[in-house]
Amino acid sequence: MKLMTVEVRGRQPMLRKAMQAKVNMYRDELQGLIRDLERAQLMAREGKATSSTANQTSQYERLIKNNDRLTKSSKKLEDTHRIVAETEEVGIAVLDTLASQRESLLGAHEKVRETGAMTTEARRILQRMTRRIITNTIVLYTTIFVLIVAICYVIYADFIRATRLF
Repeated sequence: MKLMTVEVRGRQPMLRKAMQAKVNMYRDELQGLIRDLERAQLMAREGKATSSTANQTSQYERLIKNNDRLTKSSKKLEDTHRIVAETEEVGIAVLDTLASQRESLLGAHEKVRETGAMTTEARRILQRMTRRIITNTIVLYTTIFVLIVAICYVIYADFIRATRLF
């Protein structure tokens, strides 16, 4: 058992759990068999003292029944350990999938931030362009107004003044 325990320690963590479970199961089974042996030896000593054949037969039958029960329990434990190992594998696969999805989401989140920053910058540029358009429009209308006033003055000065002088 000690050698098995040492061997388990030298394995990878994934294998270590399964192997440690088997070692524990074997250790428990061995201890149960040792207890059964001690009981049988005790019964044999008591049986020699009482020399009761019927009593020995019933004790032997109980020992066989207990051994069968232990075997069935061991099989159930092995099945349970196998199911636990499969469940752990599924859980690890799910965690790996979730980790990759998390990375994808973090990448998408970063791209959204970058897009938001670019959108804000584009909005600022458009606002500046709008202000320039408004300013240019005001300057244009002012220039047109000044030119119209100048044309009117020239017309007035040339035609109306000229006709008054004559």
